[in-house]
Formats: sequence, structure tokens, C-alpha cells
Amino acid sequence: TTLELVIPLGVAADPERRSGLAAVTTALALRGAGTNDADAFAKALDSLGARLTASARPDATVVKLTVPTVNVDAAGALLADAVLRPRLTAAELERERQKQLGALAVAAMVCPWL
Repeated sequence: TTLELVIPLGVAADPERRSGLAAVTTALALRGAGTNDADAFAKALDSLGARLTASARPDATVVKLTVPTVNVDAAGALLADAVLRPRLTAAELERERQKQLGALAVAAMVCPWL
């Protein structure tokens, strides 16, 4: 079973001087939610055979859950936590910042004109 939630706000809605906010928030929402830290959240999804992804597009943020039908209720609760109660911890923010800086460094090496 696949559930897809489309939130009609994306990167185009980022505040001035806060470019990338939607993308970072989207990434962090998948790293712990509700009472689950990042590890517990990932383990909970894994135990259900679920895969949760999210992407920030220009006009929308899309969160997609793929799960065996038998586990859709439990996995749906995790999806709700990710959307309504993301943890957004400082440690996860720093981890995402380092990830993005690494990606920029690689892009600069591959495309030096950037």
C-alpha cells in the first residue's frame, strides 16, 4: 500500500534569506518524530516493512509511505508523527547541515563553475 500526502507549500514558499528551509525541514521530519528519536523512528518503520520518503518541490512538499497493507495503520501513525510532530533536534539539524555542505563541496569539485 502506498499513501501520499501532498502539502501545498514547497521551496517557493521559503522566506526571503531562508532559502533551503523547506528542504531542510523536510529532511529533518524523517529523522525522528513524536516520542521516537531518529534511531527509534527508523527501527519502527523497518519493523513494519515501511519506507517513508519526503521531498520539497517548488510548489509542494510530498511525503510518501509504502508499507505492507497489514501494517498500514501502525505505519500511518508514524507518518502522522513525521508530519505533525517532527523532532527537529539540534543534533539532527547539524547532521543535515554537514550533509548539505558535503554535497556542495562535491558539486564544486565536479562543476567548478558553480
